[in-house]
Amino acid sequence: MTFLKRSATLALLLGTPIASFAQGALLPAGAPAPLFKSLDQLEPRAAINGPATLSQPGAYYLTGNITLSSGNGLVIAANGVSVDLNGFSITSTAKPASGVGVLISGSLTNIAIRNGFVSGGVTGNGAGGYSGSGFSEGISFAGNQPFNARVSDIAVSGCISNGISLNSNLGNNTGNTVDSCLVFNCGSYGISAETVLDCSVNGGVYAGIFSSTCARSRASSYSGIGLHAAVSAEKCFGESHGAIGVNASLSTETCYGVSSTSSGADCSGNSDACLGQTATGAYALSVGGMARDCLGLHGGPGGVGLILGNGNVAIGCVGITGGADGYGIYSGGILNGCVGIGATNALFKFKYNMP
Repeated sequence: MTFLKRSATLALLLGTPIASFAQGALLPAGAPAPLFKSLDQLEPRAAINGPATLSQPGAYYLTGNITLSSGNGLVIAANGVSVDLNGFSITSTAKPASGVGVLISGSLTNIAIRNGFVSGGVTGNGAGGYSGSGFSEGISFAGNQPFNARVSDIAVSGCISNGISLNSNLGNNTGNTVDSCLVFNCGSYGISAETVLDCSVNGGVYAGIFSSTCARSRASSYSGIGLHAAVSAEKCFGESHGAIGVNASLSTETCYGVSSTSSGADCSGNSDACLGQTATGAYALSVGGMARDCLGLHGGPGGVGLILGNGNVAIGCVGITGGADGYGIYSGGILNGCVGIGATNALFKFKYNMP
């Protein structure tokens, strides 16, 4: 009986017209609508195709290279402006060098500049002299310094004065940051900002990098401090011919400072795993606080490899001087497991050197 019921059901289904199972028209009623938003819908941006003053808040982007023979490239004149150079260049052929690639009007807040090049034709002679055509400064400000300004992924070259300047003085908690930038052949300061991260600077007669906090960066200067951090420097390299290689007020960690005629590295606070090197300066590495696993190398006569402030502690440090009448380590504090090597003197004026 069951078999007969199943056979009857199957016969009924097979005899049912196919149209009775239809779900409607298979073809679309019209062209399909876009499912994704355009870039302009996601981030509304205004195009820039030449020198311009940006007087309204918003996002802007370059559509091509900008070349000018005088004046400024872009002027930011409003709060809340973001500029994407879009991989293009702002170039000046002004002679004598003048103007600014990107100029920020005074006291503005929430500014972002990223992703491109600012260049001129200024070159250095290797002895602190700079000449040629181009911009006076790459990226800078007029009047009072900005707040919460960020410059990232920018290469600046060939400016007679500063490369990237966001701070005229430090310690005001401006929040200004320069990140992942390159500055080359700029005659004064390379980069000046509250915070500098992952940057490289070559050249200048003042500080290569002038910051409060600096990390993972390198800088050189002919006659100024290679890399200055008013608070701390971490994983940095600084080099100078006529001044200190690396200088920090509170702390240095894993830093390397080199100078031809001055101190390699100078830290008023604590120093951890740092190296200072000089040929003829007074001392290679100076530490005003605690020094741990540091090395000072002095190659000239009468110099000091490592100098430690009175009452402070050095642990596992080495000071070496190769010249006569110098000291490997000159300390008014306590040494623990330290080694001083000198042609005439090894250690001087230390309270203890515990093994």
